Amino acid sequence: MDARQYQQNREQLLNQLLELKGLYDNLHYSYPAFFKDMPAGTVKRFRYIDRDISRLRNRDLVVAFLGGFNSGKSSLLNAFLGDYLLPESPDITTAVPTYVRYGDEAPYAKVHYLNPEEIEELEELYRAEIATTFEMPELRNATSKDIFKKAKAASGDGTGNHILNHFALFLKQKQKNGIAFSSENRERYSIAEMQQIVQDETRAMFLDRVEIFTNTADIPPDVVLVDLPGISVPNPRHRQVTSRFVTNDAHAIIFVLMATRLFDRDENAIMEKIRAGESRIAEKTFWVLNRWDALNPAHQADVISTFRQKMAEFSIGGNYRYYTTNALHGLLSQLGEGGEIPPDTRLSEHLHDYQNQIESGAIRSHEAAAQKSQIPKLRSEVLSFLNDRIRETTLNTARENTEQNFCQPLMHHLHLHKQADEGLLDGELKFHERTKTKKLTDEQLQKQIKELEKIIGYVVDKVVTERRSLFADEAKELEKVLREEIKDGKSTNAFEVYKQVIGRNQLRKYPYYFEIEIHVVDSLNSILKQRFREIAENQVKKVAEALIGDVRSYLETLNADVGYDPTVATSFKELILGIEGSFHHMVDSVVRERAPLLDELLVYKPGRFWGFWGKSNAILNGLEKAARMHNQQIFRTDRLIMEKDMKARTRKIRSTLENHYVQRTNEFRDEVADAVWLIVRDKMRELEDQIKEVMQQKYLPILEYIKSQEIKESIQSEKESIEIRARKFREAIDRIEQISRRMRVSNDFVFDHEPEIAV
Repeated sequence: MDARQYQQNREQLLNQLLELKGLYDNLHYSYPAFFKDMPAGTVKRFRYIDRDISRLRNRDLVVAFLGGFNSGKSSLLNAFLGDYLLPESPDITTAVPTYVRYGDEAPYAKVHYLNPEEIEELEELYRAEIATTFEMPELRNATSKDIFKKAKAASGDGTGNHILNHFALFLKQKQKNGIAFSSENRERYSIAEMQQIVQDETRAMFLDRVEIFTNTADIPPDVVLVDLPGISVPNPRHRQVTSRFVTNDAHAIIFVLMATRLFDRDENAIMEKIRAGESRIAEKTFWVLNRWDALNPAHQADVISTFRQKMAEFSIGGNYRYYTTNALHGLLSQLGEGGEIPPDTRLSEHLHDYQNQIESGAIRSHEAAAQKSQIPKLRSEVLSFLNDRIRETTLNTARENTEQNFCQPLMHHLHLHKQADEGLLDGELKFHERTKTKKLTDEQLQKQIKELEKIIGYVVDKVVTERRSLFADEAKELEKVLREEIKDGKSTNAFEVYKQVIGRNQLRKYPYYFEIEIHVVDSLNSILKQRFREIAENQVKKVAEALIGDVRSYLETLNADVGYDPTVATSFKELILGIEGSFHHMVDSVVRERAPLLDELLVYKPGRFWGFWGKSNAILNGLEKAARMHNQQIFRTDRLIMEKDMKARTRKIRSTLENHYVQRTNEFRDEVADAVWLIVRDKMRELEDQIKEVMQQKYLPILEYIKSQEIKESIQSEKESIEIRARKFREAIDRIEQISRRMRVSNDFVFDHEPEIAV
């Protein structure tokens, strides 16, 4: 396939790939979830189209000349061109990527310097490489002074000194005039000027690339020959360029090996890259053994044996192409035929040796020398390879990659989703509707039940942990009242009580001497029971009001869930009214149940029967002693009882009560508090169960109906969305199939046989 036909088909295929990429981008933007559901490997394959688009955008077919230092790459490229354009044997430090292109006029060059930003990037590359070489990550951001100080200290055996020295030279030239070089760019340089620049070490390190345009060489207009720096050049940017061409950019590689030192360190490093490359690099590589005539026949046989052995070690297939040459003789023979003498003094020795062989008859003619060098054969086979295979393979590979990595998997997944969407539209949406309704209803019910349990649980926990402290303030006030009454109140004054209960003569005739003390305690108990009832009712009322307030707010959300359905609202309202009344009745019952514990203090028995009563014994014994004090005056009905007769008795009653009765009433308070809050807790749990029961019987059916209506509306919207998506997917499938057919039809003449290599 000639260049014109190739370019026409390349542009056509590029437009088709761009059309597919646009379709993909539109789908990805409109339906991102479609791609999230795919396997990661499939999505990764879709991105390969970007690589093929990038390759098709490049009009040029690149032939890369590769080799170790001083292997003769530049000489071979000159010989390949039949013209002396690249300088002979540039120093390793000045190797610069050089591109040779077809031009419409006599040879000239363009020299491209790094811009200021690229110079800074180059410095970062140096720093990164030094940090890696010396295994000291901190050197990446260290000052230049610290880099040299620490690196040299770590380099006891001199390892890494080469990169350090070149970095030092770079920094020196950068400070001196590195930036200024970029301002010297001109559109045209003569070949002689270019050769001088690339051999100037201070300039070459700031070069990005050199381009040579020539009309003297018989190369197609879309073929670019690239002379690449070796693997060992100290400039890390240039090494990156070499690696990129080897692994990706080159359509064909001419690997130049020095026959006299076959596979040195640099060449082995290149071989490793070829073996690890992702584009079957070996199949597009032409192997050239240079300086071949410097070996005697026996040595040549050894070199061929070593070469074959190495190729096997690096897993290079047996159908590789190799050539034996003297690149300089190949160049000189072509120049000799044209009567040209190279101006470079570096060639003088080689030219003298070549002319001696011509004059002595060792080489019969320039034409014979050219044939012996195998340069014409190499050039013919490389260009045939480009014309007959690379052009075809470039297009074929892009088309096949797109079919296998893009069109087929994308259409497959589009078909799957389209079929799934059509299944939904054909009836699965009904099942989907029921499933989703039940799911949302259950989720809402569980959410509300958890909220109810949280509300009740919070109040229950508060009651459990604070049940006694809830009485604290009012209980202290009650204790204060009791103490004041015991200390100075009428109800604990024996004489005042006597006047009330024994003042009548008929009682004096048959007196109960313990009647005064019983009346004292009974009065205090009445105060205590009534006040405790008020305290308990007040505290429980506060707790109940807080609980019912929270429950009312909670029930309001339930009512809202079901659209304030009257059946549900009425059931909840009745529940609240019932629970409010039950709390009041509950408190009254608890106090009544606990009242006998206080009334037991009024039951009199002889002291000998009270040994097992513990704390109650102290109160009864003390009151009994008070009752026996001066009771003979009571039995004498012939005289009046005076207040002074009762003073000692009053003191004894009050001291007994002060020491023991208040303590007993505090215990009664704790017993009432524990009992009240235990029942309150149970009542709250009962309320929780009642609410849950109403939720199951009344709330849940209405909620499910409402959710089903919401789902129906959303399903209708979803149905419309699915219809649109299914239509879009059908259209996408049709477009991909059309483009795929166009690719095959428009390039049928290209794909007559399977591609032999992948580019």
